[in-house]
Amino acid sequence: MSTADINNNDARLRRDSSSLREASSEEHREQSTHHTPIEVVVASFKNEAEVGSRRRRNKACGSCFFPRILVSQLVCHGSWKHKMIQDNGGDFPSRIDGAVRAALACGTFFSVLMLSGQEALPSVWLGNLFLLATLNNDSIGASIPFAARLIRDMVLTMGFSFVVNIILHSMGSTNRAFAILLPPVTGALTFFIMSCPYLACKNYMVILMWIVIRLGLHDEDVVNVNSPIIMDQAKLVFGMFGTCLAGMMTAIIFMTIPMPRPALASNNVNQLLAQSDRDMQILLYSTKVVWLNAGTSSNTVRRAHGILELAVERLKCCARNLNANANAVEVERNIARFFAMKKGNGYRKGSLIQWSNFICDQQIHVDTIHIAVTQRLLEGGHTAYNEHLREAKISLANNMKETLDSLVDIAIESIQVCTAVAESNDNGKPTKFDPEDSLHERMEEILVKTRHAWGLALPKAESIMLNSDLANVPSLAFFVRRMHLFYGIYKFCDGLKMYMENADQVPERKSTWCLFKSYITQPWPSLVGKHYRLPFKASVGMIIASLWAVVPFLYHRSSPFEIWPALTVASVNLATAGASYNKCIDRLWAILLASAFALLVQFFTGEHLFLKDYVRIPIVVSFTFVAIYLRNPSRPYPATYAAFCIGAILYGSIQNDFDVEGYVTDRIVLTFVGVIIFVLVEFLLFPRSSRKSVQVKAKTFLTQTHTYMIQALTTLKSMEHLAKHTNEDADTKSIVVEQTPAPADVKNVTDDFLCNVDVLQSCQLDAQVSMTKANNELQSAVNEPCLGLSHPINQSLWISLMGEEMQCNTQMQALTEAIKSLSEFYLNRSDPLPLMRWGWPALYKDMVEQVVEQLSVCCSRLDGAFPDGQIQPQNQNLIKANQATAAFRDFEDVRLNILAIWSKRYRSFLQSHHQQDGVTYQVDSLRVMIRLGLIASIVIELCRNLENTGRSLEAITREFPTSAMDRYQSISTLLSLDVRSSKEKSVKSQSLWISTYT
Repeated sequence: MSTADINNNDARLRRDSSSLREASSEEHREQSTHHTPIEVVVASFKNEAEVGSRRRRNKACGSCFFPRILVSQLVCHGSWKHKMIQDNGGDFPSRIDGAVRAALACGTFFSVLMLSGQEALPSVWLGNLFLLATLNNDSIGASIPFAARLIRDMVLTMGFSFVVNIILHSMGSTNRAFAILLPPVTGALTFFIMSCPYLACKNYMVILMWIVIRLGLHDEDVVNVNSPIIMDQAKLVFGMFGTCLAGMMTAIIFMTIPMPRPALASNNVNQLLAQSDRDMQILLYSTKVVWLNAGTSSNTVRRAHGILELAVERLKCCARNLNANANAVEVERNIARFFAMKKGNGYRKGSLIQWSNFICDQQIHVDTIHIAVTQRLLEGGHTAYNEHLREAKISLANNMKETLDSLVDIAIESIQVCTAVAESNDNGKPTKFDPEDSLHERMEEILVKTRHAWGLALPKAESIMLNSDLANVPSLAFFVRRMHLFYGIYKFCDGLKMYMENADQVPERKSTWCLFKSYITQPWPSLVGKHYRLPFKASVGMIIASLWAVVPFLYHRSSPFEIWPALTVASVNLATAGASYNKCIDRLWAILLASAFALLVQFFTGEHLFLKDYVRIPIVVSFTFVAIYLRNPSRPYPATYAAFCIGAILYGSIQNDFDVEGYVTDRIVLTFVGVIIFVLVEFLLFPRSSRKSVQVKAKTFLTQTHTYMIQALTTLKSMEHLAKHTNEDADTKSIVVEQTPAPADVKNVTDDFLCNVDVLQSCQLDAQVSMTKANNELQSAVNEPCLGLSHPINQSLWISLMGEEMQCNTQMQALTEAIKSLSEFYLNRSDPLPLMRWGWPALYKDMVEQVVEQLSVCCSRLDGAFPDGQIQPQNQNLIKANQATAAFRDFEDVRLNILAIWSKRYRSFLQSHHQQDGVTYQVDSLRVMIRLGLIASIVIELCRNLENTGRSLEAITREFPTSAMDRYQSISTLLSLDVRSSKEKSVKSQSLWISTYT
């Protein structure tokens, strides 16, 4: 098919797409009275999906290249089978694409190097290793930077390793002297490589360093620097470098072949952009449906809740994947423009990276909307029992309907435009912002109208709720929810406006000198023991493994494959014990699988036929295809290493004259030796349990959360002092707050508050660091071998605990920002608003004080149940641990108390504020009101997350082992609780009797 035909087909598709959108919009307008908003949204997305599938089928016919046709038949591209696989959630097309590329690349690499008769590139197995490592990046944009980093590290590592080799020859002219110096030098170089900030691929570099240093061992007893052996070693070093470079180039070349498309990150990113576009539109539509149907249709609201939660989860996953692939897409675009010799054409460099960063930054507002909609304690579930609450919801919906429709429509239009700008189209020319459209100006106008409408709608709903007689639930809690929801929607749309205003600002490109300067000025790790544990561990393991190359007995038993113990140690050396142990098991499994397959093929073909290249190369190709196709995406190392092992077994080098059966046996044994060496070094010399680290950090996070809340209480006290200085000339009719001594100088009060805010941020960051470390090491803790010395970790329960602690950290971040934003109205105003004279900092101080008191009880009980700071069974603590974690259930009462005191204060304010008719909120008052409701909502949500954290801890403690003392401890605990409640009842009865008598 010619280029003109392709262009004609694209033009026809665009006309069909536009006509389909017009028809669908007319159909939506006609059926808007018969369908719910959710059904209309789903129908519109379905039409867009049909247009996209037609465009993809048209593109599939645009080339007649043989591999493209072949693989398109394999993946059933454009057929009903392909659609059925996608509908069933399968990834057959991507699996077959990766397997075909890997198999053809390995077959071509081995064929060229083995059948050409060349001897300049000797280490075929090493080139195959780097070929598969490059293919693991899945796209050209990710493979090219990876290969560039590898080449840079290889030049540095192989260069100074060969220089060290020559220095060792000059220091010791005999082979025996070189063998004595080899282990300590290997350990020193390993330590240097693992701690060097200039090297990115450190495990690969340790492998290359060992191979280069190992070349110094020779059969001759005496040698000098000018001998031919040194020159042969130099040729071997350059040959290894060339073999690795050839492997990486082969991988990149096969990634560019269309099968049926090249392996481009743009393919995935375009789908991710379309998915993020849909998810954000669904999020906005669902939020609008919840707002407009609250109080009228509970079924519609519940359905919208489910769709909104789905959109939030998908958007989070999409944002992570998009951010991970954005840099690869920019590399691919730059390469395409370089080959097309294009320099201008309105291309905005970094637009995709900016958009992906923006989506990640907007997750905080997405979480705000999600929390405001799904907070069950603030749920309007009492609408059927309270006529005033139902009328207030309907009033807010009716008064905000017009502006909310306009806001959602302009936000969706903005998302579509921003997505189009970030997306790379077929011609490689991303869409530009239209300066005549002035989309951000229209967004600003609608945001102003939305603020004005909210300022008019809120007093009307408040006046309705002032007549509420709901006794069992604070009647004004509904406004906390609505203020939180309005804040999330407004900030999401305001972020879109700010992004469009700054979108035309092209990021400044750093010069080559600046990049080189930043590279050479990278800091080395600080002189702390934990930073050098990994280098010390690797160096000790390499010293022990190098003995197989220098000790005569070990050398003669393992020669000529004595390098494999050291290569195994260098490969499985990871930061955590669980990850290293897991990689050791995967390595053994892979080498056993590849060895069994090689021996099976030799059994059926015979030794004479097995040594033929036309037999061995198809064996490598077929095994690589099957291994890569069956690779588990969450655990890819076993399949990738098995594909590497089959090439190393059949083709160790171009001078392949060893016996395969003997090689397989020695390879398995020496790989197992390397695993044993590393396991002994990991668990005996440098023991560090990820399980213990996770158990300690999970409890440390709760202690740091307690510290954070204490600091928040101190910060709110200083804000109360600041509010008193701001309101010292306020009206005497405002409520009276408790008088506390304050500094006479306002500057001292301001400085004290700002200092407390800085300390509050540092406390939050400390808690975040503990939570992040625990979450990162959780998988390693699960993978650690269980020796029966401690209780194993239940992965699902601990994932739930980490999720709740992550939500607690999110609320602490939001609370810090909310306190800072509220303080701006006290710091920057000389004439306080009437709303600010109602002692809100003192109210929030009382709220946080209740949280601090309950969290103090919980932390003290956890300290008693887990005296060593680990959440694990110890000293028959099942009952103590259960009671300690059950204390978190009391946060439900804390939430109800917070709602009650906030609702009481808010009602007092409304009774004073609504004495006059036609009352409205000005812009500043409206901002203060939103932040007041936001702080209350955040504190309530934090209490809910802490309660859920306690429930997760309860589930963990239920798996603790039981003992004979549990019965007596439980009975004594219940008796103590009964006595305590009896004393409380007697005190209450005595006080009631005294009050009655009086």
